[in-house]
Amino acid sequence: MTDKAQELYEKKKTSISSKKDVDQKAMISFILSLAPLWSLFVFWIPFVNFLLIIFLLISPILSIVYGIISISEFDDKKHFGQGFAIAGIIISVLQIGSVFLLYFYLVGNYSINGLL
Repeated sequence: MTDKAQELYEKKKTSISSKKDVDQKAMISFILSLAPLWSLFVFWIPFVNFLLIIFLLISPILSIVYGIISISEFDDKKHFGQGFAIAGIIISVLQIGSVFLLYFYLVGNYSINGLL
């Protein structure tokens, strides 16, 4: 082999071996943020409706916690996926906010109509 070919081979070999891994905590944060959206389609059956409340409140809180931990431990040299952690945090905050807004809207309507 010529020097040029050997150099290209070594460069390709090192680039393959130095691939970065996705940060696991960032992926957990993103997946937990999507869990309540998935559960809306699954837990429409009345007797398992209490699981929806658990998914709507606990899953986004865990997603925020994992996202913050992932961002604080982020290292550019070993992992990538900081965007997954940020997306998980944003989606979870929007979900928690929408759950509270919906709750206060429903409580307001029922109390005005005398149903509560």
